[in-house]
Amino acid sequence: MTKFFDEIMAEIKLAKTDEERAKILRSHDSTAIKQIVYANFSTRIKFLLPETATPFKPNNIASDLSLSSIYKEARKFYLFVQTGNANISQMKREALWVQLLESISADEAVVMETVKNKALEQKYGLTLASVQLAFPGLLKPADLPKETLVVAPAAPKKRGRKPKKDVIDSF
Repeated sequence: MTKFFDEIMAEIKLAKTDEERAKILRSHDSTAIKQIVYANFSTRIKFLLPETATPFKPNNIASDLSLSSIYKEARKFYLFVQTGNANISQMKREALWVQLLESISADEAVVMETVKNKALEQKYGLTLASVQLAFPGLLKPADLPKETLVVAPAAPKKRGRKPKKDVIDSF
């Protein structure tokens, strides 16, 4: 059975090492998980929502009884980021965000608010290292903050003569 995001994040919070967190992420691998993790850690993703807490009425129904979940609502993420739909007004975008938070359980809404503020590491202990262990190709170097990049030393230049041009190459 698929676990809800709040349950997965609770597991991650209890994990002691990056390897354990990566194992938990891999065991719950889905497109929605990857979208959430990417949105949280990528520098390319900028949420077009206020950084303050969103005023909404929490859905106090248990995650498994809620009308929707993050898995179902993941397809709407493009509406809330800079590279998404630029044709909607900011007021409409914020109203859609409130609707999304009210349609999922209160615990999952907390997870979404945390992702919006890019604070999964602070709240749940989910580190960039554990994400890279779980999903090696998900975050490219261009997606990462510059202070986390490790620059490999340049390969030494080969010494010696340049090869002679072939006769055909000289035409």
